[in-house]
Amino acid sequence: IMEKIFEDHLSKIQADMVSIALEYIEHRADEIYIYTANEDGITAFDVLYKINGTIVEKENINSALKTGEPKYDTSENRMNSMLDIGLDDLEALEEKCNEFNQEVPSEMRIHYVVKSNEMRAKLRYDKVFSGDAELTPGHIFDSWVQSITQGNSAL
Repeated sequence: IMEKIFEDHLSKIQADMVSIALEYIEHRADEIYIYTANEDGITAFDVLYKINGTIVEKENINSALKTGEPKYDTSENRMNSMLDIGLDDLEALEEKCNEFNQEVPSEMRIHYVVKSNEMRAKLRYDKVFSGDAELTPGHIFDSWVQSITQGNSAL
């Protein structure tokens, strides 16, 4: 039963991450990709979108719009608010993991398809970047972005 309760908390937190990413693009995207990292005191939250068939990072979403489509508000304030909420969700996840004596995921990749409301997540628990002095969560996110834009698996 404890496992089920924890899974419910995990699902709720992941759903909140998707919700804030959706809100940022005013529910106007085909797909959302969310990356989180939490390792050795370093946390990261970033989002990638597929809009009109084009993969774009959060700061470039307007470049994927078709002529006549209303522009997104990509102000730094708004973007930082989304990222802060994502980081708060990550902190809440860590608290729930500790509360339920579960291992904290070092990495989470979420792929959400807007039309079908289908969400898939892949969690990792091994050290992803902290053993490498050069590697940052940003590097890992960028390589995932590259993989997605090349048409490889979303997760």
